[in-house]
Amino acid sequence: MITPMFKVRQDNDYVIVVIEAKYANVSETEVYFNQYDFKFHSKPYYLRLTFPCQVKSVDECQYSQIATYDCETGTFIINIAKKNQGEVFEDLDFTTKLLAVPRKEEKTPNIEVLDSSTFNDEECEDVDWHIEQQITTEESLISQNCYGFANKKSGCLNKVLEEISDLIELKNPEHKTNDERAKERLGQQIQNFSDDHYLADLYDCDEIEEIVNYLPFWEKETTNIEFTEDEQFILKELPRREYLLSANELRFVGLGLVDLIYCYAYQHRTTFSETNVESGWTIRKLSPTLSWLEVHTSLKSTLVSLIQRSLIYPLYRNWSLSNKIIKDVQKIFSLGRKCILKCLLEIRNIFINCDSQHVLNELYITDYCVWIQKSQEIFIQDLAKSLLEVNICKSDVELDLEELEQAAKEVVAAEMANEKENSSDVKEICNNLEDLHLVNEKGSEGLPTIKEETAEEKEVSTDDDDVDDNSSDETSDSEASYYLDSDDSENEK
Repeated sequence: MITPMFKVRQDNDYVIVVIEAKYANVSETEVYFNQYDFKFHSKPYYLRLTFPCQVKSVDECQYSQIATYDCETGTFIINIAKKNQGEVFEDLDFTTKLLAVPRKEEKTPNIEVLDSSTFNDEECEDVDWHIEQQITTEESLISQNCYGFANKKSGCLNKVLEEISDLIELKNPEHKTNDERAKERLGQQIQNFSDDHYLADLYDCDEIEEIVNYLPFWEKETTNIEFTEDEQFILKELPRREYLLSANELRFVGLGLVDLIYCYAYQHRTTFSETNVESGWTIRKLSPTLSWLEVHTSLKSTLVSLIQRSLIYPLYRNWSLSNKIIKDVQKIFSLGRKCILKCLLEIRNIFINCDSQHVLNELYITDYCVWIQKSQEIFIQDLAKSLLEVNICKSDVELDLEELEQAAKEVVAAEMANEKENSSDVKEICNNLEDLHLVNEKGSEGLPTIKEETAEEKEVSTDDDDVDDNSSDETSDSEASYYLDSDDSENEK
């Protein structure tokens, strides 16, 4: 049987299921719904959904109003009356959750599935995301060498170590504890930090300013976030899984989710919402969860490790940008599970289209896509509030940023002082040039030479000018007397 593409929406009185079944045998179509169940069958299509609230049975509705069929588009529109008019059905956009088979009650009271029907809201409020919990229990010691979603997987990488050698920076992941992974990661980060790159992005920040001011979809579409047809298809194909999570495992999942969304937000913002061949590398490289299989223990340490890597590895390494991404994460979490799921689906799609990175989907992303649909909204909003309370300063990242910036300021100040001194020297040279004049002496190549007059030469020159003036006056007087004498002699004649 084929699971058809479908959409579910609601109004005050009905839940409307729109099913695309172009090759259905309309004459043999069967529709059934009662309480929480909905079933549609029309060869070769079969669809079964589980609603979060009760609906009326088929017998309680008028058959003429139940379903219509558009032969041009091959679409069934089925109207299902709500049992309680005006009741809001939650999570109708979460396709994977609707497709999940309802769980049968079992006689095992010691095992609890954390889904919408059994999750205790008070447990979310009791989680303190700021306290770093040390792994000391016997249960946690057994899972020290584990990894993956909720730190539940092990022994999965032995067969693909050669394939993922470029993906995961951790060597021998099956034999390293979480503390060893964190220690090795910090050591490598310190070696890879570039002072020159950081300072270049600090002072040449026009492009970074444009990135910071960019508005991604989570700042534009604050209320109306919808899944595309491709995303709906992915949701339909996701596996139907349920997760038995302890309190510590639930904490690991929440902090790992912050890790993934931070890396996604950085990639999305710096590429102006356009994925490229480097998008998968950027997300994976920034994430301690993906590149080192590390399990975070507190919210602040999670954000510190993310900021550290954002200042060491990607193209843009700027403190203001790294902190802007934290605000992006807080905004995405405040918009709820639907916005987070949309981000996770894009990460999953990026990894599918990159060589070998599909392994990361199997270890983390696919499980996150399924789990987020069944998680409680209060759990996500609690994390969003905790993100607002975290304050990260430059000394927390342990890269000596304050000392580096102070040294750079002193160098810039010294250069400006040198430029000022050089400019004063230029002015002095210009003033001296005003005292230069051409003389009649010729150089070795027969060209006039430039000499600076001494004080004595200036006095001699002045005296010569006076003598010349007196002689010219005497000459003019003698010439005048000559012309007068000539005139007299002519008159006598």
